[in-house]
Amino acid sequence: MKTDVILCPVDYSHSSSAAFDLVSQIAKAGNKVILLHVAGESDKPLTLQDAWMQQTESGLRDQILRDNEIVVEHMTLAGEPVEVIVRTAKQVRADLVVMGTRGRTGISSFILGSVAQGVLGSAPCTVVTVRPESK
Repeated sequence: MKTDVILCPVDYSHSSSAAFDLVSQIAKAGNKVILLHVAGESDKPLTLQDAWMQQTESGLRDQILRDNEIVVEHMTLAGEPVEVIVRTAKQVRADLVVMGTRGRTGISSFILGSVAQGVLGSAPCTVVTVRPESK
C-alpha cells in the first residue's frame, strides 16, 4: 500500500489518538502526514485549558513524526467534516486516509450519521478506520 501522503483527521478524541498511533507506525521516512482538524459550525469555543492541551498534544505528535524524518503538515478547515475530509484528500492527492471512529453500529449510526462511514463511501483513496481500545 502506497503511503507517500497520509491524511489523518484529528479532533483530539480517543479515537483520533488511536488513528494517529497507527499513522506513526506505518509512516516511513520521507512520507508526508497531514493532520487535518475540521472545525464545525456547532463547535463550542475552547477553554484556555483545552486549547493548551490541544497545543501540547499537537507538539508531541509533530515531534514523534519529525523524529522519524516524516514531514508533518497541519490544516484547520471549517465545514461539514465528511465533505472537508474528502475534498482535502483529493486536493492533497492522499494515498491513504487514517481516521478514528467511535464504532457506532445499528440504529445509532443511522440516526446520528457517521463521519467515517461518509468518508469510506466517498474518498478517492484507501481509508482505514481505527477504534480506540475498549476498556
